[in-house]
Amino acid sequence: MKLLKTAALVAALGFSAVAAQAQTTYDFSYTFTALESSTPTPITVTGSFTGTQVGGLISNIGNVSVAVNGVAFAGPLSAEALDNTGTPTTAVAAVVSSNVAQSNFVFADFANGTIQSNLFTVAPQPDQNGVVEPEAFAQDGNIADAATGNILAADERAASNAHWTVTAVSAVPEPGTYALMAFGLGLVALRLNRRRQA
Repeated sequence: MKLLKTAALVAALGFSAVAAQAQTTYDFSYTFTALESSTPTPITVTGSFTGTQVGGLISNIGNVSVAVNGVAFAGPLSAEALDNTGTPTTAVAAVVSSNVAQSNFVFADFANGTIQSNLFTVAPQPDQNGVVEPEAFAQDGNIADAATGNILAADERAASNAHWTVTAVSAVPEPGTYALMAFGLGLVALRLNRRRQA
């Protein structure tokens, strides 16, 4: 009976460690209407990232992938926040939320601290009157619209939750979690071995 209690305790600790330290993979989508686009058709931005959710905010963002109308951004992407002038900054952490008003991130192909040609952002930005509201912007500098010759871009000055979705896909355990689980299973095996010897 004591063995079962020990095994149950070790298993519970292992599973709680997985839940506490797990990063989750998220899928996202933002749809710009044709009026907000550089092309005569709507633009849809899709992609995924990993992060840790605390309350309604997702931080510790990594493994970013972005596609505009199904065409993936080239190059490695990273996440940064924007300051109140629209400049990427590492002074504050990038955060994503299902509520656009709480999001502050730019997913881009940064090199030496500057965006090269591809970006997608949802962040609070002031308008010409100084009123701060969430803005969504996407640009793929590698794709030109066949009809207009413009690079593929879209901007929604007052970003809308109706156009934005963030969905949790799966939890990815941290490497330390596996070590803790292996240690717990080793304790159970040791306990079983000692019991057999007695």
